[in-house]
Amino acid sequence: MYRVLGSVIGLLSVLALLLLCISFVLSQPKSLKWLLSSYLSNTNFNSEVFFKETEWHPFKPFIDIEEITVTSKKRNEPLRILFQGLSLEINILKILSLQPISKLSLEGGGIFLKKDDLPSYSKRNSFEFFSLIRPLLELDYVDVNNFSIEFTDLPNANFFINKISSKLTKETSRKVWVKVTQENKGELIILLKSTEPSNRKDYLRGYVKVENINLNTTPLNFFCNFCSMLGHLKGEAWFSVSNNKLNGLDGTFKVSELNSNLYLTDSIQSKISLIRNIDGPDFILKDIIVLKEETKDTFPEILFSYRGNFSKFFIEKFNLENNFIKKSLDKVMPNLFDNLSLQGTINHLSLSLNDYSNPLISGKLDSLTFNFSNKYKIEGLEGKFIFDKNRFLFRSKSPQIIFTSNDLYKEPMEILDFNTDVFGVKRDKGFLLSSKHFSSLINTQFIKGSFAYYAFDPFDTRDLSLLIHLNKVSHEKVVNLVPYMQRTKKVIDWANSHLTCGIVDKASALYRGPLIKFFENSTQTFQMVFNLEDACISLSSLEISNIKASTEIQDSNSTSEIISTNFLGSKLTSDIKLGKFEENSKSLGIEISGKFSGPFSTFSRLILGDQGENYSGQYKGLRVKGNQNTKFLYKSPFIPEQLDLLHRDSFLSLNTSINRGSLSFSKYQNLTEINSKIIYNNKTGIQNSTLSASINSVPFKFDLYTTYKKNQPFTYLSNRSLLSSDQIKKIIPYISHNLKGRSEYEIDLELPGFIRGFNLTNPKLRLYSSLQGTEISLPKPFSKKEDEPQFVEILISQPTSEKIYLIDFNYGKIAKGNIWMGDSVSKGLIFIGDIEKEVDLEENKLILTGNLDIFDLDKYKYLFTNTKSIFNPEVLYIKELNLSKAFIGPIILTDTLVNMKPLEDGREFFLTNSELEGKVILRRNFKKGLTVNLESLKLENFYEKDKSLSLDYANKIKFPIFFAVENLSLNGSDLGSWKFNLMTERNQVIFDQVKGIYGNWQVGHIGNDENSRLKIENNKNAFTTHLNTKIYSDSPDLAFKELNIETNFLSEGAQFFIKSEWEGTPFDFSFNNFSGLLGFNLTNVLFEDMGDDLESPSAFLRLVSIFNVTDTFEKVTNFNFTKLYKRGFNVDKVEGVLSVEKENVLIKDPIVFKSGSSKFKWSGYANKSREGRFTDLDLEVVMTLPLKDYLPAYALILGGPITAGMVYIAGKAFEKRLDQLSSGKWRIWGEIEKPSTEFLGWFED
Repeated sequence: MYRVLGSVIGLLSVLALLLLCISFVLSQPKSLKWLLSSYLSNTNFNSEVFFKETEWHPFKPFIDIEEITVTSKKRNEPLRILFQGLSLEINILKILSLQPISKLSLEGGGIFLKKDDLPSYSKRNSFEFFSLIRPLLELDYVDVNNFSIEFTDLPNANFFINKISSKLTKETSRKVWVKVTQENKGELIILLKSTEPSNRKDYLRGYVKVENINLNTTPLNFFCNFCSMLGHLKGEAWFSVSNNKLNGLDGTFKVSELNSNLYLTDSIQSKISLIRNIDGPDFILKDIIVLKEETKDTFPEILFSYRGNFSKFFIEKFNLENNFIKKSLDKVMPNLFDNLSLQGTINHLSLSLNDYSNPLISGKLDSLTFNFSNKYKIEGLEGKFIFDKNRFLFRSKSPQIIFTSNDLYKEPMEILDFNTDVFGVKRDKGFLLSSKHFSSLINTQFIKGSFAYYAFDPFDTRDLSLLIHLNKVSHEKVVNLVPYMQRTKKVIDWANSHLTCGIVDKASALYRGPLIKFFENSTQTFQMVFNLEDACISLSSLEISNIKASTEIQDSNSTSEIISTNFLGSKLTSDIKLGKFEENSKSLGIEISGKFSGPFSTFSRLILGDQGENYSGQYKGLRVKGNQNTKFLYKSPFIPEQLDLLHRDSFLSLNTSINRGSLSFSKYQNLTEINSKIIYNNKTGIQNSTLSASINSVPFKFDLYTTYKKNQPFTYLSNRSLLSSDQIKKIIPYISHNLKGRSEYEIDLELPGFIRGFNLTNPKLRLYSSLQGTEISLPKPFSKKEDEPQFVEILISQPTSEKIYLIDFNYGKIAKGNIWMGDSVSKGLIFIGDIEKEVDLEENKLILTGNLDIFDLDKYKYLFTNTKSIFNPEVLYIKELNLSKAFIGPIILTDTLVNMKPLEDGREFFLTNSELEGKVILRRNFKKGLTVNLESLKLENFYEKDKSLSLDYANKIKFPIFFAVENLSLNGSDLGSWKFNLMTERNQVIFDQVKGIYGNWQVGHIGNDENSRLKIENNKNAFTTHLNTKIYSDSPDLAFKELNIETNFLSEGAQFFIKSEWEGTPFDFSFNNFSGLLGFNLTNVLFEDMGDDLESPSAFLRLVSIFNVTDTFEKVTNFNFTKLYKRGFNVDKVEGVLSVEKENVLIKDPIVFKSGSSKFKWSGYANKSREGRFTDLDLEVVMTLPLKDYLPAYALILGGPITAGMVYIAGKAFEKRLDQLSSGKWRIWGEIEKPSTEFLGWFED
């Protein structure tokens, strides 16, 4: 035990002695110099120390050094480290912990070096800075002032450590304050704090503030390898460090005065935060603002990873329309956005910096759109890309791309599932892009191919090489894939215009040349080879189908071999060549040679327009038979829009034979037994050719030849034939029933010469005959006898290019005209008679005018109603046709001017002469009747013979006439306006629905669906007239005066109903032969005064004077009635019905005069003599009045005056109320001149 204790004490004593020795040595200048020299002896450095003073202490020796200089042994300008005013306090007790210094102060000094003296960045950790500061936190006290870092070979790169201060604030807490400045007044302040928790002695927290520090300096590059790319830094941040590794940072910064060669902005400011630090720190930059002069742009968040010599910037989503990006790209490629616009996003954009001279960029494009100068546009490009300084890779995975190029394609191109790798290599000033073999759906068509594209610079893109392969594709899709360029546009235009169907198989196409700009003499080229199946070609109205061909295209040149095809029913084989057949030629040529043979219908379909086997329109029902065989050769300059068969530089030859051909329209229109041999070329025309045919079984033989007339070539088909009326009947059945006999006819058809270099003339057909030997049975003056010559000439021409024909004709001096016809008459003039006058042509009107001596509507009506006529009746008009005499049913008109226009179902004639003016409507169906609507009709000198004659004409009418006249005049007398319907039925002439106005009289509707009607019966030439009508007037007094009848009354209205008959015509009417019913009804009648003024209590008693029986009443009553009704009187209504027979007039319905409650009623009869005079009568008269109205009569009868007493006595006597009605009855009979009157008595009503 003692031995052990002694050993320990001895050891401690030795240790204490050792510490005292060390303390002594450290306080001796010579020993310190020896120690420093020994330490540097194995290095390339020398040292020199100048002590100021030393102070020994057993445990805390103190050393004050005036200056220490450390220099390099090998350099011409040696690295020098200088410490001035260095004071150290040693704690001997801590020497075993290798931290013997407890206090340190430095008044000045510095490190003087060159750029190459710094160690390589790859050997440093940026945050070893904290390992340099960490020992300062172990000292009890630190005070460093005015220490500089200066580079002898770099201007403005010096740093000054103005102050480092550290002191122990608590037992476990120390703070370090560091201030560093640059020569350009930049300032860096760092505040560190170490809390030294028991389990984290390496943990530091701090605050850093930067003011205008130039990052592009060599000392900072020692810690930050990309700082040379930056400018001046300003900012502040709070951070924490653990294990010499940053594990927390939040702050803001602003970098300004950026390198203008690298950046498009003056400054960038952002928030910065550390998000993790595992293999190295990862920062996130938020709220990034990019400032340029007075503009401000935002930027998406950036994830920044720092790994020493490797840095990476990452953006999650990047919009290419960002203004800063556009400016950046424009900086790299000046004026780029003058012609290019970009849209879309880049996802996962990454910028990796390894050695900073070769950055690596990668990302994923989404919905990218390029629009370059509105010349081409790519939409929907998607995929991943990676790009470094000289290489580029794009891996496309694009579901749908729309490519639009106004220079290459007329319509946008849809590209589906475009998946390929595109490689890019920087070459000279641009990039060479090339692809692996790609497959895609382009415009819904599966296509394989590859491409290479070299862009000289961003503004003049050229040299696209594109190779594609496709199978079984419709012709439209293939044509749409061919680029529209100078050398292919004619072929494309021709294909679009004429190729209507087909399948392209085994096709390969190569395009090489500029993508955007095109030049007349460009070196671009397009090549294509393919097979064509089931194709169709349309040339004007010509359709060629079932084409099978093999084709090769070399720019504008192409060669096609048509192996087989259906040419309008015939089999066609042909070779087609397209290209420049002569050296130095600037235009394309086309050559077609071959043959076709088959049915004759090939020619009919070629001439009439291809309608298959079933024709429509004017050729509906056409049937074609026979065979043809044709060889052809055609050479010409190429015109895409059409094949110009007669181009002045073309050559066309045809050799055609037709055997037993026939054209059948109907049983009336047949062209049969067509046989022809035609030899033709467009240099000489048709030579040594004939054509024979039968028209409706009438044989003709035509000579065919081409000749010149007035230096213009024409082709003629000529024939001279003697034709009978039976043959004419077969040829023109519509007019055959008017012809009889045989005449010679000349037929000349003039056609264009079809010679190249000459314009085509319109065809003309001339028909001529004297008609000698033919009888024509038409109404005069169009008829002719068999032996009379009457020259007829018809010239049919086509003045315009439209399908309109002009027919000029002359029929002697009888008629002439010109008619323009298409499918039907469009316009024309026909002159009747030998006249000349100005008449304007009007569209859709065939105008007939002139002078005609005799016109009988019954003989000409077929012209207006025959729907099978060559003239459409709906376009026939008559304009100022003068008829010397016209027969329109029973009406005979003289010197009448006629105008006519068609209606939907007939014709409307306008007639004007001295006797009438108005219109007549003739229906197409005569059974519907003739409508006559006249403004005026004057019947002058209309006497008895005219009356019977008019009935004879009326009896011959076979159709109804609807007649109306506004002003009717008979022998100078105005008869007003009348309207009626005239018709005939079994020897009856009926005037139905008669309406008329004559002055103040009107005739019209009777009532109960019964109309006014006049019927004339003809029974074995004996006429009977029946009249059923209503005659009325609203001013009877004026109406009677118009009939020269004087009346002594006024009335507001009078109606007379007549239902009667008499023997003879309406003109034979007299009272003697009249029988039937006569009814009358007068309202509000005022009868005029009859004599001296006499007071009378009842105006109703004055009515008696009208029937002239006053003397009878005077005899009965013994007083003068005249005095009672001298002032006149009025009644409300007068009505009654008389039945008139040959021998008497019977009051069928009593004649009643009614006024208020008073009534005067007559009944009975009167006899007539044979002469119609009344002889005797037998009437009964009943007067009904109130009792008080009878008192004057009673008073007169009793001979006393009317007094109140009399009234009282009378009332008592009769024991009745004075206002009760009573009636008195009289009988009147005897001869009409002296009738007898008898009072029959009073009775109650």
